[in-house]
Amino acid sequence: MEGKEREVFGKKASKKFKIGDLAYWNKLGSDGEKHLGVIIDLFEKEIGGRPVYCADIIRVGESVPVTVPAIALKMASEIKIDEIQDN
Repeated sequence: MEGKEREVFGKKASKKFKIGDLAYWNKLGSDGEKHLGVIIDLFEKEIGGRPVYCADIIRVGESVPVTVPAIALKMASEIKIDEIQDN
């Protein structure tokens, strides 16, 4: 594979989002615990030796950004926001 550029993991998923979008994701290793936040940056980062698209997100009610792989994000809608806030 020398000379061949590797595709970035999550590239297709990252194209669904832009800065300022409201997104949600499930916390890994939890029983469906969901988080909601605003995307403040989209970027490529090396994780586990391969390039991965990620997003920096400010969670609702917090001020410190968290980094989440783009593949884990879902676009939030009014219905989903109500479901998330009920948890």
